This record gives sequence, structure tokens and C-alpha cells, in this order.
Amino acid sequence: MKDVIMNERSELFLDFFTVMSKKNIWIIVVVVVVILIVWAVFAVMDHGSGAPTQPQQGQSTAPANLYTSSADGFSANFSGTPQVAKTTFNSPTAGSIPVTKYMAESGSGSSTKYYAVDVYHYPQSYQFPSGYLTGAMDIYAMAVNSKYPGAKLTSAQPTQFLGNAAMQSTITVTIDGQQSENYVLITTKGQNMYGIGTYGMDQSDYNAFVHSFTFIQ
Repeated sequence: MKDVIMNERSELFLDFFTVMSKKNIWIIVVVVVVILIVWAVFAVMDHGSGAPTQPQQGQSTAPANLYTSSADGFSANFSGTPQVAKTTFNSPTAGSIPVTKYMAESGSGSSTKYYAVDVYHYPQSYQFPSGYLTGAMDIYAMAVNSKYPGAKLTSAQPTQFLGNAAMQSTITVTIDGQQSENYVLITTKGQNMYGIGTYGMDQSDYNAFVHSFTFIQ
């Protein structure tokens, strides 16, 4: 649109030079000044008239807080530096596998909220079976329920995330009589399974966190 406007202004400018004589050159000067003013006004309008866009997956909403893990090939906005812990997981189909957990806290006391990314490292020989994500989400929900009795997987739906199949779910947890909805997305890339979630946060915070996540390799 801006190029079209510029072309129209250029043609207008040339037309004036064609029809005007030398003795009317002062009129041309005035016209040029007017055209430059109009161009400046349109430039400001073009710059400020764009509709706000929703953050896309893989784009950080706050690059200044972006955390990058070169070891696990991702970056995400944890709104701080996450704590990193190593553990293992007994997979029903792959045996004991290493897991790296990234977690950052927001707030304190009973209002503490969490950002989390869990990376499950499957062996090179492992092939993810059909329906893996559905089974993995069920196991994840059972693990949450074992820690917080009464936790329920209230919704789960397949989706796409950064070009990979994914499963996005809501898990309702009750802690100290207070019920909260926790959101998690799981996906695979290479030999890793990634769990990306928030705990005790609004869905808008979860969406911003997921949208900030991207693979760097």
C-alpha cells in the first residue's frame, strides 16, 4: 500500500514539472513542500494504523527475559532464570530415561506460580509409537494426581506446535481447598519429548509462555 501511495505521489510530482513553465517555478516549490508534508502525514498514519497482532508460537513476548538452553535446544521466556534439575523417568516403553526440568517461580507464599519446561531424553534407537502423545498425557495426569490427590485431566486436544504434533491439556488441581487450572502442552522433536506448562497462572499467562517457546536447533 505504501509503495502505491509513493508511486502516485511521484507521478503527481512529475506532472507538475511537465505543465509548469520556468516562470512558475515558485509554484512548483510550494507544491513540492505540500507533497512532502502529505507524504510525512501518510508515513505517520501507515506506521500507526497497523492492527495489533497476536503473538505467534515461537515468538517471544519479552525478549529481554528470554532464557536459552543450548543443551536441550530451546528458548523460552520464563520471566526470570529457571532452576535446572536432573532426574529420571521410568517409561513404560523405553525404561529409565533421563529428564531435565526447568522451573521458574513467580510470586511467593500461597500465591506462588510456576513456569516449567520438562525435557524427556529418549534413546536414539527409540521410535515414538502411534498415540504416544495421548498416552504420555495420561501418564502425566496420573503423576500430577499422585502428588495432588483429586487432580483431574479436564480437557485434552491434539494440536500442532512449531510444525510438530502436540497435545494441549488442562489439569484441575485442588491445593489447600483452592482449585486451580493448570495448562500443559507436550510435543516431540528429535528424540526428546517436551512438556511446556504453567501452574497457578491464568490461561493468558500460559499462552504467552507457550508463544515465547521456540526450538533453536
